[in-house]
Amino acid sequence: MPNLWYVWFMCGRFALSHAYFEKMMKELGIALPNEPSYHPHYNISPGQKHWMVYKENANLCAVQGVWGISPSWMRSGQLLFNAKIETVTEKSTFKKAYTLHRCAVPINGFFEWVKEGQVKQPYYFHRLNDEIFFLAGIYFIEKNAKHFVIMTTKANERMKPYHHRMPIVLTAKHTSDWLSAKALLERESFADVQGLLEARKVTTRVNSGKVDDPECIAPL
Repeated sequence: MPNLWYVWFMCGRFALSHAYFEKMMKELGIALPNEPSYHPHYNISPGQKHWMVYKENANLCAVQGVWGISPSWMRSGQLLFNAKIETVTEKSTFKKAYTLHRCAVPINGFFEWVKEGQVKQPYYFHRLNDEIFFLAGIYFIEKNAKHFVIMTTKANERMKPYHHRMPIVLTAKHTSDWLSAKALLERESFADVQGLLEARKVTTRVNSGKVDDPECIAPL
């Protein structure tokens, strides 16, 4: 994994570990490439490859893109992996991708950290039964490779005790609208996802991006 400095730490790790992934993609009519095949990951970090779903000529496709971009205005080695929905149309870095290159990022859950005494304690946010869901993203094409960033919004009541922001969790309707480039307005409360996420305390082994095994998402 490259030695990178991360910028905007919110939603800086997630997991996609469900064996149902490939079957679900087929049921949704999403074309998967023959290679590479799906492998479970429990602690995905910026700079790594991960699956993203996008539209191409009205068809839904899935490909592994790199999580994060390095705009020319950033210092060498820095990586930008989130974008705020409230200002995405005002930022030249994101405006074109927001308009033309939207994607949905399949995950089982994401991590946030809370300082508890001297411990940086991770919590894992997930759906009931660890079902796969999608986050809103936008993607970029650099040297024939796709890179993506995650869209964030103000935290809902469920998330506020852990962080003041959260990734945009897409319901089935939101996913369709998002990929069809129908704008999700910044003033939306996303109230319909309030009850979709559960949180559980997990091992601090997650704090190292080098650790990637089932223990990362196991409840304590």
